[in-house]
Amino acid sequence: MQSVILRGLREAVEDVVGSYRSPPPPLEKIAEAMGDRHPGVRPEAVHRQAWLNHLVETTARFAGKASDRSVA
Repeated sequence: MQSVILRGLREAVEDVVGSYRSPPPPLEKIAEAMGDRHPGVRPEAVHRQAWLNHLVETTARFAGKASDRSVA
């Protein structure tokens, strides 16, 4: 059951927010974009997960750049 919920959340984030490189839109915009396309998935959860994804992506990018500089 939990994997079905997580899959629905992941699909909603990918569908509504898209790329993780830029910060997600405001919660109101996410709620508007979702409409009725993802039943059972709350806009708040999509917003929270999108921010987490963005922060992980940004941290990984910066960590990669820092490791590139330290290999001199």
